[in-house]
This record gives sequence, C-alpha cells and structure tokens, in this order.
Amino acid sequence: MAENALISRIFIEEYMPKSQPVYGTIYIYCLSQSFKKRILISAVEIASMFGVLVADVENCWNYWQEQGLVDIDMGKKNNITIEFLPIKSKEEKEETVPAKVELKLVPSPSLSVSGNQRKPITNKPALYSPEELELYKNNSPEIEKIFTLTEKMLGTLLSSNDLSTVYGFYEWLRLPIDVIESLLEHCNGKGNYNIRYIEKIAIDLAENSISTREQFEDYMQNKNTDYREILKALGLNKRDPATKEIEYMDRWLKEFAFNLDVILEACDRTIIKLGKAQFEYTNTILTSWYQSGVVTLEDIRAFEKNYKDGQAKSKPVSSSPSPKKSKFANYESGIDYTELEKMEIEVLRSRRKQG
Repeated sequence: MAENALISRIFIEEYMPKSQPVYGTIYIYCLSQSFKKRILISAVEIASMFGVLVADVENCWNYWQEQGLVDIDMGKKNNITIEFLPIKSKEEKEETVPAKVELKLVPSPSLSVSGNQRKPITNKPALYSPEELELYKNNSPEIEKIFTLTEKMLGTLLSSNDLSTVYGFYEWLRLPIDVIESLLEHCNGKGNYNIRYIEKIAIDLAENSISTREQFEDYMQNKNTDYREILKALGLNKRDPATKEIEYMDRWLKEFAFNLDVILEACDRTIIKLGKAQFEYTNTILTSWYQSGVVTLEDIRAFEKNYKDGQAKSKPVSSSPSPKKSKFANYESGIDYTELEKMEIEVLRSRRKQG
C-alpha cells in the first residue's frame, strides 16, 4: 500500500490559491485515498471530516471539473467516478499524475454531481441551525463576507432565519459568491431591503442559470428595460416600480412567459377602460389570456373573434331591444371593445413609440 501521494507543484502554486481552501483540501485528501487504492468513499464521510455540507462536496467537484482537473462520470449503481486528470500550467507545460487514479464517490440522496448541469429549483429546504451557520461562516471567508454585506445593507444584525435564507442562496440555489454579492449590491442600490424579496430574485437568477457578474448585469438590465416599458405604457414611467408591481410584472414575464407586446396590449386596454393605471385589472386581462392559451397578438384577435361569433350564435331572438352594456363592465363579464376603443389603443401605441 502506498504511503505517499504525489501532489502536483502546479496544483499547489497555481490552482489552490484561487480556490476555496476546503476545495483544495478535499481534492488532496481524495487524491491520496485513490493512491492508497481506496476505491469507494462516502460523500457524507468527506463532509463530516472537513466540517462542511455534503452540498459543499458537490460544489468542490463541480469546481475542479470546471478547472479541468477532474472528469466526472455518473456511471451506474448511483456511483460517481471522479478521474483525476493531468494538470497543466499557464504555460501549457503538462505535469501528469503518475498513474490513472479514480475515486468512486458514494453519494448521499441529496448529492448529484453533474458537471455544468444545475440542480432544479425545488422546495426550499429546512432552516439551517445557528450552529451550522456559525460553522460555515468560520470555515469560509466568502460566506462570512456575504453575511457581513447583507447586515450592512439591511442596517441590522441578521436573525438566524435571515442568515439561513442568505446561506441558502449559496447551498440551495447554487449561486456563485460573486453573483450573490452582485445581487446584494443591486438591491442595496435600489433600496430594496426585504430579505424575502431578495430571495425571490435569487431564485429567479438560479432558474435562469446566472453564474457570473457579467451575466447578472446583462440579465438585470434586460429585466429593468421590460419593467420600464410596462410602466411607460401605464403612464408610470417617472418612478421606480413598487415591490407588488414588480411581483405582477415578474408573473407576466416569467410565469405566463408573455412577449412584451402582449403585456403592453393589456396595459393599453387598462388605460382605455379605466382611464388610469391599475395593475390588478391588467393582471385580470393577462390571466384570462393565459388561461385561454393566448400567446401572441394574433392569438388575441382570433380569441376575441371566436368569442364574439359564439356570442352572436347563442344570442336569443327578441323583439325588445337589448339593454345597453356599460363601457366600464368588468373584463370577466365579456369582451366588448368598440371601434373607438381600438383606435384609442392605436393612438397609445403611436405615442409610446414616439416617446
């Protein structure tokens, strides 16, 4: 049995300083176990040995795979094979591991090392205990940094529940530290200090696979552009949206997945019907379209035509005149747009393009 394991000088000098300390430690430990011909090792054992979560073990191997130092194969029987690859310096001088060494990691049910694939956003896990959070904070300068940044942003000491939520951005949502920092800085600049609201944005980032500061900035810029267009259509372009208004807009853009032109159509109809902005009314229109399978403006036209044709066929013959419908009837009670209203909508669109 080998008593020594050869650790690459390039790994120590070029790779370890750029990684989280525990990542380098786990790499070296598992490499040594491989040289000792220990084939199977538990992810839970590794996590327990170094005082980290099993999820941190997952993050570790994903990180080293991204650096090109290991190759991960999910394999059969739920075993994860980790092959340690030759290490290259920045000058492309290859330093090869003396022999092909592999480690089969026996995962816990929560572990799923899968390269660049992301863990689906599922139900939020149970709160982390104060003892766990203190351990993570002491073992990771990055975690301590985001805790400190959040407290500075909120202007108060974080409760255990708040710390658990913030740590969840990293462990549950798998957001990189620099993206979490960008998120906190963004919310601080916008004056949004509600931790639940910040968590909603974090979930949105994770679902859209945002993994760098540049991607974060581009994503938020595009999102803010959509917000501004919607507010402008409702005549509210001189202020920032309120939290509840953002929740509505996120629902239309994300949950309903409407194109912006469809949302702007609903905004125009809101102004025509009510003479003012009302997010609840716009939401009623868009919910109706969503439930009816409407996707494009052409779908809206076809949907309304079919509705009117159906109404005409089912209308009973009567000698007495029908009561006149109010222009301000609720949207749910029927679709009754006059030609004048359509012309007014076109005027609104024209003004919006000019403005």
